[in-house]
Amino acid sequence: MSQIPILIINLKRRTDRLAKITEQLDRLSLSFERVPATDGMLMTEAEKAALCPNRYWFGHRYLADSQLGVYNSNLTCLRLGLERGWKRWCILEDDLELSRQFKECVDPDFALPNSVDLLKLEALARKGDRGWAIPIDRVGELSIVLSAFPRAGRGAYLVTERGAEKLLQTTSVMSAPNDETMRHFARTGVLTFELCPSVAWQYREASDIATGRAHARKSLSRQTLSARLRWKFGRWWTKASNQIVLLYRYGVRVLNMRSHDFAKLEHLAEKKSSEIPP
Repeated sequence: MSQIPILIINLKRRTDRLAKITEQLDRLSLSFERVPATDGMLMTEAEKAALCPNRYWFGHRYLADSQLGVYNSNLTCLRLGLERGWKRWCILEDDLELSRQFKECVDPDFALPNSVDLLKLEALARKGDRGWAIPIDRVGELSIVLSAFPRAGRGAYLVTERGAEKLLQTTSVMSAPNDETMRHFARTGVLTFELCPSVAWQYREASDIATGRAHARKSLSRQTLSARLRWKFGRWWTKASNQIVLLYRYGVRVLNMRSHDFAKLEHLAEKKSSEIPP
C-alpha cells in the first residue's frame, strides 16, 4: 500500500516508546522516519529564550522543559516536510496507541476536503467532555468536524504544505504550549479540524509533559494576580476570536453545530480497537 510520509518524534533515550510505535506501524504495514526530538533539559537558556521569550505573564520560565522540547520538535517536522516538498504528511509523537483506521488516514487517497490544512487524529477527551462542532465531511465511520475551541492534544495530525507554511510564519516564536497554539486558529490562520472519533490515543500513563508540569504550575502560582487574569482572558479570547473566524468563514453553517459527547465516542472507539486481535 502506498502512503503519505509519517514522521515520529522520539527522544534518543526513549527506546521503549520507539519500539512500541514501531511494532504498531509494522503491524499496519506502514513505514516511517524517526525525527530526533528536542530534549528540553539539554536546551540552553539562550535557546529557550529564542524559542519562547520571557514576557510579563508568559515565557519559558513558566513551562516544563518537556513542553519546550515538544514544541520545537513539531516545528522541526513542519520544516522537514517543506524542505522535501511534501504536499501532505503525518506527524506523530511516540507515546500513542493507533487504531486500525489510522491506516486509512495516511492513504494518499484519503478524501481530505480542500479547506482542510490541518487535521487532528488524536485528541484528549475526559469523562463528560461534550462540545459543539460543525460537521464538515464524513469518511466511512469517521467524521471531520470543526469547533470554536478544539480539544486538547497534538500527538497525531495531518498537515498540508499550505498549512505548514502558515504555521511556521505564525508560531515560530512560542506564545503558548503546543496544543494551545493549535487551538487558537484565529491567530495561526490554520483552521484546526478534528477527526471524530480519533484514531490515536496517548498511553494510559503520565507523559513526559505531564510529569514536568509540576514545575510549570509552581512557577505559574508565583505570578501576580494581574498575570493570572491575563492568562485566563487569553483562553476566553481564543474561544471568542475563533468563533468570529467561523462565522466569517462558514456563515449560517455555524448554526448547524451539533453537540458531540466526545468522551463517549473516544471510549467506544478505543474499546472497539482493543477488541481487534493483533
